[in-house]
Amino acid sequence: MTGIKSPLKAPLLSFQAHGYVLILIILVILNYRIFTTPLHSDVSYLLLLTQKHFSGKQLYRDIIDVNTPVNHFFNLPVLWVHKLTGAETLTVFRVYLLI
Repeated sequence: MTGIKSPLKAPLLSFQAHGYVLILIILVILNYRIFTTPLHSDVSYLLLLTQKHFSGKQLYRDIIDVNTPVNHFFNLPVLWVHKLTGAETLTVFRVYLLI
């Protein structure tokens, strides 16, 4: 019986690889959803206020907002990348959500 080969072949992907493929499919679906849905008005407003703050206006003196300053600091990397690359703020923000 040592010379007989089994007719069953190994699966193309292992069980672990199937998990990675499933995670990849979920990420593609989420990325599609992030890049195709319109931005919520609160998020747009915070980006606008952060952009004004970044351009030199004083928070709570020139800019009236009820949110804490931490919200503006969360959006600062988006505006830095926008200023360095010239890419659209909305696109940079959506990529920032993926990180």
